[in-house]
Amino acid sequence: MPPDWDVEADVVVVGFGAAGACAALEAAAAGCSVVILDRFGGGGATALSGGVVYAGGGTAQQRAAGVTDTPDAMLGYLRTEVGPGPHPRRPRRRPRSGQVLRPDGRPGGGLYAAGRTAAGLCSRSYVSGLSLADCVFSGRRAGRHAAGL
Repeated sequence: MPPDWDVEADVVVVGFGAAGACAALEAAAAGCSVVILDRFGGGGATALSGGVVYAGGGTAQQRAAGVTDTPDAMLGYLRTEVGPGPHPRRPRRRPRSGQVLRPDGRPGGGLYAAGRTAAGLCSRSYVSGLSLADCVFSGRRAGRHAAGL
C-alpha cells in the first residue's frame, strides 16, 4: 500500500472472513460506503475451518428428530474443541449490537466486533467451523448497527 493512501468510508471493516464479509454486505445494503481491510488476501479464520458445525444444545429441531442433547453437552464439546473458554483479551461488546465497550464498560464509539475473535473461540491452532453461524449472525448484526439501522 502506498504511504500516501487516503480513503474515506462510512464503514471500515477490518478482517475479511465470514463475519467481516457479512458486516460489509449489510452496511453496503443500507447505503453506506464500505472499505474492507485484511492483513492477508481475505478469508480470515473461516478459511481454516474444518467444516464442523455443532448446532445443538437441546434445540427444538433436535427434539423433533428424537435427538437428546443438552446445553452442558454442547459446552463440553466446545471446551474440547477450543479450550476452557473465551480468550481473556477478547473485546467486551454489547450482546445485541456487537458494539465494543471500553474497559470501564462505556461504549467505544463506532467500533463493533464480530466473528470468532469477538466471540473468543479461536485457540489451540484448531478452527473447526463451530462458530461459523456466529460469524454470519454477528457480522450481519454489526454491519446493520454500524450503518445506523
